[in-house]
Amino acid sequence: MVISRLAAAQAGLGHEVGILYYGVAEGEGAGVEMDVSALPHGAQVTCHRLAPPDKREWVTARAAKARLRELMAATDVVHLHGIWDPILKAAAGVSRGAGVPYVVAPHGMLDAWALSIKNWKKKVALAIGYRRMIRSAALVHALSAYEQACIREFGVPSPVEVIPNGVFLEEIDPLPERGAWVRERPEFAGKRWVVFLSRLHPVKGLDVLARAFASLAPRFTDLDLVIVGPDYGAKADFEALVKDLGIGARVHLIGPLWGRERFKPIVDAVCFCLPSEHEAFSVAICEAMACGAPVAISRQCHMPEAETLGAGKVFERTPEALAAALEWMLSDPARAQALGTRARQLVEERYTWPKVAQRSVECYELGRARPAT
Repeated sequence: MVISRLAAAQAGLGHEVGILYYGVAEGEGAGVEMDVSALPHGAQVTCHRLAPPDKREWVTARAAKARLRELMAATDVVHLHGIWDPILKAAAGVSRGAGVPYVVAPHGMLDAWALSIKNWKKKVALAIGYRRMIRSAALVHALSAYEQACIREFGVPSPVEVIPNGVFLEEIDPLPERGAWVRERPEFAGKRWVVFLSRLHPVKGLDVLARAFASLAPRFTDLDLVIVGPDYGAKADFEALVKDLGIGARVHLIGPLWGRERFKPIVDAVCFCLPSEHEAFSVAICEAMACGAPVAISRQCHMPEAETLGAGKVFERTPEALAAALEWMLSDPARAQALGTRARQLVEERYTWPKVAQRSVECYELGRARPAT
C-alpha cells in the first residue's frame, strides 16, 4: 500500500516512476497483485511485474537482477522498501555496479524490537550481505524520529532522513455522513463508542484495550467498544478475555471493513484507539485523524506529535494509563471535538501523500550527493 501510493504521488509531481516487484502465484490469494491505476496519478506509474519466484529465484534473484540491469540506464535513484528480501540485496548490488544511488527504507525492521525477533537469522543475513546493503545506501529513509535514532544506533554512516507515511485525501473524502453508522446498525443508537481499527494481532494491544475498557465501563454506561479488522491470530484470546471481564455485551467485533466503509464507525466515534506494542508508522492513525477523530495511542506508536500538536493523547502502554486517556476525552466532549478538528488539520499539514512525495524527492537530491559504494 505504501509503495504504490508514494509512487503515484511522486508521479503526480511530474517524475517518471516505476515499481519492480514479483507477481503472486495463482491460488496464493486475491487482491495482492500490484495495481496502482485507481490511485491519483497512478496511471502514470509503470509497473514492472516479474514472474512469481520459485525457490531458486527467491534465493538468487537472478531474473530480478537481469531486469534491474535493463532498467538502470534510465534510472536516477532506486528506493528499496524493506530489508530481508533477496530481491532488495540484489537491487542494491546492481545499483552499486551501475553507479546509481539507492535509498533503503527499513520500515521499522532495524529497531531493537524488530531485530530481536529471529535474532540469529538476522545476524546471519547481515553477515552475508545485508549489512553492506544498508551501510552502502546513499540515504536511509526513516518513518519517524524514533526510527531515525534506531537506524543511527544500528551504525549506518549514510544520512538518515525522516519521511513519514501518509494518506490520499481523495481516498478518504467525502467522509461518510455523520450518523450513517447508527442508521445501518441501530444497536448503537444512543451510544458512544471507541474504535480500534487494525489487524487483530497480538502486537496491537487488544488485551490492554479490553482491560482499560472494563475499568471504565461501570462509570460510562453509554460507552461501547468497536473492533474493526481481520483476525491475525489475536481474536480468540481477545474474545475469551472480554468474556472473563464481563464486557461481552458492549464489545463489538465487526470484522474487516474495506474502502470508505471503514470510516463510518470512526467519524462519530469518541476517539480512535491503538495501544500497539510496536508501530513503525501507522497509516490507520493518519486515516482516523483525517476522519476528524481524536486519537489515543500508545507511546510505542512513535507519533508524539499527536499529543504535542493537540490531536489526541499518547499514553504509556498499561490498562490504567489507557483508561485515564480515554476518561480525559470522555469527560469533556467539547475538548474531544477540538482535538478531532486539530487531528484533521495535522494530516492536511503533514501527512498527505503529495507532501510526503515532495519530501522524498528533496531527500533523493540529498542522497545523490553520496553515490552508492
